[in-house]
Amino acid sequence: MKRYIMTMNGFVAQFICILILIGLAPSTGFADQQKPNEPLQLFYETSASKVEEFDLGTYTVPSGKRLVIQFASAYGMIDWTGSVPKDEVVTLAIETTVNGQSATYYLTPLEIHYNSAYVSKTYSGNQQMDVYADPDTTVTIKGKVDSSCGNGTCADSLTFSISISGYLEQK
Repeated sequence: MKRYIMTMNGFVAQFICILILIGLAPSTGFADQQKPNEPLQLFYETSASKVEEFDLGTYTVPSGKRLVIQFASAYGMIDWTGSVPKDEVVTLAIETTVNGQSATYYLTPLEIHYNSAYVSKTYSGNQQMDVYADPDTTVTIKGKVDSSCGNGTCADSLTFSISISGYLEQK
């Protein structure tokens, strides 16, 4: 018969391992300081008539958090009066503020379909990005249609949406 002698240090080490396994060990403090990021998805949609610029929406970053935008996807349709211009450009803008400095990030959806029967065009685009916004600041999402129709737009109506994906992190 063999006998095992356990030293006091060995017994303490085994006891701590058992406490860790059953979740009763005292915290080291490191895990408590690591807060998980909160996933965030935003969706905005607007419809407008006879406009060149349009607002899609705003988002106020909560206190104590920083917004990190990782992906934006846009989809929209414009109905035209008369002939459709060939050189129109649709641009969406995401405006953020970091350390008191504002910046604008652009997304330019591409034409994916032209419907000559209804004189309309459909646009789609997406962009992977790392865009930040500080706590208590407002993120603004806007759009603009540039065309060769003189002053203002010749778009009869438009409908656009944007989806934004990212997360909130502790600041």
